[in-house]
Amino acid sequence: MTATNHVVMGALIATFAHNPVLALPLALASHFAMDTLPHFDYPNKKGDHANLQFFIWLAADCAVAASILTALLVLQPAYIGLILACAVAAASPDLMWLYYLVLKRGPAQSQRPALVRFHAAIQKHTAVHLWPAELAWLLVTGSLLASRLS
Repeated sequence: MTATNHVVMGALIATFAHNPVLALPLALASHFAMDTLPHFDYPNKKGDHANLQFFIWLAADCAVAASILTALLVLQPAYIGLILACAVAAASPDLMWLYYLVLKRGPAQSQRPALVRFHAAIQKHTAVHLWPAELAWLLVTGSLLASRLS
């Protein structure tokens, strides 16, 4: 899933579970649960143009996620610290991919750490054409989050 959906879900979890001992692990676990669902994935084909396209999608997604975090800071709802922490925790597992993006290669899949192999293995149903599922998820969780914050 996109960083935007992970951020919204993490924030939503914090609005239900006000206890950080419960909310933070749930937010982190939500990332892996969401990644098992069919979802959009950035175009990622070989070639310089395709790499540029991938990074444009990534930058746009990160900009939307950052805008949501900024809006939450401006709105200052109750439990803002926990909401922001859960939003970041929910999106953070994808940071492990930065290592492989920067290297543009890395160890063979079988030689990668277990968490990386697990994270890759659960994402069996990803494709560019699955953007409607991603958008639907955002509309539902975004609406729920907005209603929880109002």
